[in-house]
Amino acid sequence: MNIVIGEAVLSLADDYLDISVVTIVDKLKQMLKAETDESRRKNIIDAIQKTCLSPALIRNDTALPFDAEQNTARIVEVWH
Repeated sequence: MNIVIGEAVLSLADDYLDISVVTIVDKLKQMLKAETDESRRKNIIDAIQKTCLSPALIRNDTALPFDAEQNTARIVEVWH
């Protein structure tokens, strides 16, 4: 599951797109539509469910800034 989340994040970064809970879930849904391997589909579905339960989404605080030095505390708070 963590691997497919990482793949989604890297794909977003490669395309210079915002990285947020919403964009990660959207990318995972795109990956799910294209995936044919049942085991991998299950991992993607698990990743979507896990990501949708993120405190960032619940708090509606979905944007993860790229300036890690300035925002490290916020990023850690959002993901832990």
